[in-house]
Amino acid sequence: MVVFGTERHFLLTVGAASEIASLCPDGDISRIGEIMGASYDKSMVSIAKVIVALNKGYEQRQRFEGGETHDPLTVDMLMALDIADLTRLQNEALKAFSRDSKQSIKTQSKKKTE
Repeated sequence: MVVFGTERHFLLTVGAASEIASLCPDGDISRIGEIMGASYDKSMVSIAKVIVALNKGYEQRQRFEGGETHDPLTVDMLMALDIADLTRLQNEALKAFSRDSKQSIKTQSKKKTE
């Protein structure tokens, strides 16, 4: 999504997960929904911080992979958006969070020998 003239992307990196977890009750990232459902004033700031963390994660990854980088979003920048734009940005960021937080483990059954 374009924010203030720059295309923005999101990635749940270790750093982003750590920042997001610190916002959640008991530092438990699986409780992210609780910070989103808090009172309006608290949830808006929490949503902005989650978006910022995910964008920062993407920008950090790009920096180390040699990709094009931009200055990461800030909470101040997001507070200047209208509600509709913040909602669209939130939806895009949470899609990335959901995509990146899925865990997959490949297993093989062990052959029985007797």
